[in-house]
Amino acid sequence: MVLVPKPGGKWRMYIDFRDLNKACPKDYYPLPRIDQLVDSTFEYELLSMMDALQGYH
Repeated sequence: MVLVPKPGGKWRMYIDFRDLNKACPKDYYPLPRIDQLVDSTFEYELLSMMDALQGYH
């Protein structure tokens, strides 16, 4: 961890997470692209959209 002064007199904290990133398992299942998701719904008649944003906060 390193503290660096900002021009306005405040401090900015920098943390080196490279070792932590090396220790974390890799995600070998990336999210599908949005165009693939849209294309996969082509054959269905009903599409439901849920707004989870209000439930998240």
